[in-house]
Amino acid sequence: MKQHGEHKHYDEEELKILKEYEDECFSDDDEDDECGDYDDDFFDYHLDMPTFVPDQVLAMSDFSSRVLWLTEEIGSNLSTCLIRRIIKYNRQDAGLPVEKRQPILLYINCNGGEIASSFALHDAILASKTPVYGIAMGYAFSGGFYVLLACAKRFGMKRSWYLLHRGSGANPGLDHLSASRAQKQWDAQVEDMVKMVEEHTHIPRPAIENYMLTDSYFNAQDALTLGIIDKIVDTVDDFLPHDEEQ
Repeated sequence: MKQHGEHKHYDEEELKILKEYEDECFSDDDEDDECGDYDDDFFDYHLDMPTFVPDQVLAMSDFSSRVLWLTEEIGSNLSTCLIRRIIKYNRQDAGLPVEKRQPILLYINCNGGEIASSFALHDAILASKTPVYGIAMGYAFSGGFYVLLACAKRFGMKRSWYLLHRGSGANPGLDHLSASRAQKQWDAQVEDMVKMVEEHTHIPRPAIENYMLTDSYFNAQDALTLGIIDKIVDTVDDFLPHDEEQ
């Protein structure tokens, strides 16, 4: 498999993991799936998408343990992959009461990404009956911030940071009518952001609107005080689900 002009070989176990990843994230169980069969062309095609470099996939291969990673820019492929996993876990848990379900752990170290993809993942987490626990390990910025807000329980490492802002909605080059419509859509998305923060934190709406006038950064203690996270954690045991929660 070629990576940055070089041919790299993977052992049998690594190939098995990569095959599982392709099946889970890019297959819809249809023979005419646009991603085709598992081969070098698949990875050549996705080399320009940093989320899906094979070595990164291998570093994040904890699917069977219900561990998911949000450590790249949020785009449609990454959000779709995570949403598929969340849906799959809910199917596996069908019929189980919520308190008997093994929580999904979502580790977040993310600078943000596309608004629509971030919102899609946010909504999927909210819709999940199987609880999703969010763990902010470094950055939960922009889209990563809004994804974290949807989690049933939210934890932050003591040196984690958070960014609340409205992002960028510029539409250069559009004609007046198209620009006007784009602006209305953008205003609606910003309103959605405000409502997300208002619903899932202790921050009152006037303060949210003020924070969103610029890039507003919060450290872990600030995030705890404002209700962005539920707990600051020092060890893995602080956020791993206990037997009585499963």
